[in-house]
Amino acid sequence: MHFDYKKDAPIEQVNADFLTKEELVRHRDIYMGEQAAALSVFTDGKDKCDAQVICRLPPSAFPRYMRNMLDSIREDAGGYVCHRAFFASIGSGGAVPAEARELIKSSFGSLEGLRFAFTDAAKKSREQGYLWIAEENLRRHRALKLVFTKGNSLLPPHMHGILCLDMWEHSYSGRYGCDRGAYAAAFLACARWEKLVLVR
Repeated sequence: MHFDYKKDAPIEQVNADFLTKEELVRHRDIYMGEQAAALSVFTDGKDKCDAQVICRLPPSAFPRYMRNMLDSIREDAGGYVCHRAFFASIGSGGAVPAEARELIKSSFGSLEGLRFAFTDAAKKSREQGYLWIAEENLRRHRALKLVFTKGNSLLPPHMHGILCLDMWEHSYSGRYGCDRGAYAAAFLACARWEKLVLVR
């Protein structure tokens, strides 16, 4: 398989208060696995191509016989990229590094301010997609923003995703039912906050 989703989304650190390792592995193997299989058909035995690149390829880059499947190919590629970001955002919990706290404070007032805004955004959105803690690609000043991407759409090119929460119903309904706020709060309790420090 050209898209090795198990390697691209290893599940190592897990906080069972969020989701168990078994729940996460099942989620990854079903949904990301299906996307990997579809993208492997697209590569047609050639070298692996990054899913993010596939999302942004012009129609002329695809073989003629695939152009009528372009939306489906990009959908699978977008889902693969978003899933990879989601699984990379999950840790086992722990303290938020001081540098990350400062960045959060300058963007949301406090860590509590970010938690409120994040869970509120999760509760208010009823669409399927992904909720990101992201930043614009600015050189002089770092500022975090919450961005919701619908379906399997990627963030705009000028945005860099740092932490990503899968907001498709299959990701949370088994444990949290319809309580997207509780799901988002549990995610923040185990998020890999060090990614905010390592991003640059």
